[in-house]
Amino acid sequence: MTSSIEQRVRQVMALVFNLPDDAVGGDAAIMRTPGWDSLGHANLMLAVEEEFDVTLSPDEVVDLQSLEDIVTYLEAEK
Repeated sequence: MTSSIEQRVRQVMALVFNLPDDAVGGDAAIMRTPGWDSLGHANLMLAVEEEFDVTLSPDEVVDLQSLEDIVTYLEAEK
């Protein structure tokens, strides 16, 4: 079962990378997901900040390289 945070992150990813919602799998990660390259990563991090009303440090931006990383970070911020 996926959390509501994970569902929201998947929706953000689909929007940022212009993918169908069901195309963002649980193994989504930088350089493994279509559109998730270095520029896509920057766009995704900005979208995550906006969607979840968080501010990511430069180190966090570098560390959040997969769907799992992002969800884990956001769940810890609740």
